[in-house]
Amino acid sequence: MLTGTIPPQLGNLTYLHLIDVSNNHLSGAIPHSFGNFSAMKTNLGRGWSGIYDYVNNIDINMKGREFQLEGRIPSLFICIDLSNNILSGEIPEELAHLSFLQSLNLSRNQLLGQLSEKVGELRWLEVLDLSVNNLSGAIPQTMTNLTSLNHLNLSYNNFYGEIPHGGQLQVLPDPSIYSGNPGLCGFPLDKKCEITAPAQPPSLPNNEGENNLETIWFYLSMPLGFMFGFWAIFGALILKESWRYAYFRFIDHIYNKIYVIVAVNLKTMKRKCGLASE
Repeated sequence: MLTGTIPPQLGNLTYLHLIDVSNNHLSGAIPHSFGNFSAMKTNLGRGWSGIYDYVNNIDINMKGREFQLEGRIPSLFICIDLSNNILSGEIPEELAHLSFLQSLNLSRNQLLGQLSEKVGELRWLEVLDLSVNNLSGAIPQTMTNLTSLNHLNLSYNNFYGEIPHGGQLQVLPDPSIYSGNPGLCGFPLDKKCEITAPAQPPSLPNNEGENNLETIWFYLSMPLGFMFGFWAIFGALILKESWRYAYFRFIDHIYNKIYVIVAVNLKTMKRKCGLASE
């Protein structure tokens, strides 16, 4: 039983093309150096069925089932299986550099964070199992680029939103591969996604919009006109002394004239009412 963290020095093993440390007690994060495995990034050996790297027996988990490879292990088989440990942290984006990876099993760990959009770069990936973790966020649309994918398991995480449609995902109609994610919707689940259009301001007819604009300018012009007229008159009076004297003489004249008219009219009204003094 293996314990402790995965040493990042594993990334220096240039010719390593199969890693299976499943069913142990490994903890900590998946090293970013896993993106350095040269044998998983090149086409070396693909199409050469007679090439073998070593002789051994190994048990692997693919497509949800246990298999035992006996005898000589072909170099064409490229796999990473870290399932059933207590690994934590996010899935390194560097794993997307492993262009010829065929099987990636990170299930039954404590991984969190969002699944990177770069997962769509794993064009040769046939098996992807991320079930029983704490992954969250939306399932990347780039997963439709995984044209070789024939086994997928994203169950029992915290994914939400609409399941991407198109590509190889359309031929994986089993809803159980998404179960345990109550926030997911869309095919192949029975839960339909609600289409919510963004709120739009109500549109106005052209004539109504023009009328509103005229009203705004009308009310805006009133205070502007008052302010302009006020300062045009009083500004001139402040700057020109002769105009100031003439203005106040005019005001006094108007005042005296109004006073005389009011006084005469008031006296006439009193006389008519018999209130005039003897």
